[in-house]
Amino acid sequence: MACLISAIGFDEKFVFRSVLRRGKSQIDHVLILKPPSPDDERTVKALHSLGSLLSEATILMEVLEADYRNFLTALITIISWLKKSKHTSYILNLSSGLRVLNLEIFSSFLFLGLDAEVKAEKDFGETTLRVKDVIAQNPSLSDRKILLAIHEDENRVSDISRKLKIPMTTAWRHVLDLQRMRYLSSNDEIELAIKGEIYVSGVLSSLPGI
Repeated sequence: MACLISAIGFDEKFVFRSVLRRGKSQIDHVLILKPPSPDDERTVKALHSLGSLLSEATILMEVLEADYRNFLTALITIISWLKKSKHTSYILNLSSGLRVLNLEIFSSFLFLGLDAEVKAEKDFGETTLRVKDVIAQNPSLSDRKILLAIHEDENRVSDISRKLKIPMTTAWRHVLDLQRMRYLSSNDEIELAIKGEIYVSGVLSSLPGI
């Protein structure tokens, strides 16, 4: 079961929409981040409405105050809560409330290297990624060459092995490592994941000798 974490503004719809999409079979706890008191009357109404809806669905709601005006203090507040939490699965809704508070929520997960599903609504749909998609690791030179080969449409281990002149078993080992690091998708076909696309286009393109 997952814990949904979200800031709240003057409207509870984004938070409740995230809950509805998953349902109580997947979410059993909602943590709401809000600025310190005194509360805006609209935020009070939104919290009350959300609390009533979640109560009917028998989903626990918890409210945590975080002083968004002090980035360090806000991060310490959120990180302290996360360190005490027994949850192993998190969903971050970054569509509601103050943008800076959403940034502080996301930054807390980055700081801890803690993975979570991240959702942000846009005018034309929803963006979904995972925190680990944007936590850069340090692929080896062989890993980088394999990422480039896949970027150039070498989508089979045998093709990668032939192109890079390495044994099939070695190619497979690197592919599995890159999947574990989330540079490659875990689909049947070998292809770059979001993290892999970012790394190849944003990092490898500027490195000499690759």
